[in-house]
Amino acid sequence: MIDRDFTSVVSFSQSLSQWAVGIIGGSVALLLSTSNWRPRKLSMRLVYLLFLPAWALLLWSLQMAVDVQKNILAFSRLVNPDVHETLIEMNSHLYYQILCMQIALAFLCLWLVAYLFWWIFGREQGDLA
Repeated sequence: MIDRDFTSVVSFSQSLSQWAVGIIGGSVALLLSTSNWRPRKLSMRLVYLLFLPAWALLLWSLQMAVDVQKNILAFSRLVNPDVHETLIEMNSHLYYQILCMQIALAFLCLWLVAYLFWWIFGREQGDLA
């Protein structure tokens, strides 16, 4: 039972880490690509600053995944580990990993909604970046 608990926490944490890396890579690729429309107005370009807290939160989420890995490594190396305390700490790190990812996705969704509104309702002719 305990081994299954550890395995499921670590597996879920690793899965979230893969998603975080993919999201960071995809958003950087989006910004660096030359095929997207670039708003002319500074006020609309400022919306791109929403990427900064999203990236910071995704990096923090990755750090929490590293902490989960540290917990399982420490647990496997100790002679008489405290199983209950280790599970509590791992679950805490996993909780913060999920929370950071959810908040990061909220920032990215805000950017997407703002970009969509600009793309649909904007009166300016956008330049290709």
